[in-house]
Amino acid sequence: MRAVPRNPTIFHLHPRSMDAHHRSRKPRHRSLAPFSPPLPWYQHAVKNLTEWIKEFLDAARAAPLNDGLLSGLGFGEVSGSSPLAGVVYRMAVLQPDVFGEGYIAWADAIRSVLGGLDASGNPHITDSGIVTPAVNPHS
Repeated sequence: MRAVPRNPTIFHLHPRSMDAHHRSRKPRHRSLAPFSPPLPWYQHAVKNLTEWIKEFLDAARAAPLNDGLLSGLGFGEVSGSSPLAGVVYRMAVLQPDVFGEGYIAWADAIRSVLGGLDASGNPHITDSGIVTPAVNPHS
């Protein structure tokens, strides 16, 4: 019998390699153990991505805020602020040693602003789900 890989972790028997005698046998499955240590290239990729995300978030955290949000075209806007706050929360779960309390406090401040009212007294998130203020992508 000839094994043909369809998935890097599981091998299936190629149908043409099975005669009548072997067709009644179940194919052998081999898989990597779920607790296998990460491969060196994977560890290197995670390290690089973590560093790049940290650089990006550090720049955003150092930028001046306008009404508690990152500034876009002269006013605080949600299009850049809310996704970056979301990235902080996700990275705090994935890399808690790198993205600690300072990052979470920054994201919490943005989330708090978005849950409140804008400078005109209107909610940042309307009843219909529209989030303001945002940069008009068509201008």
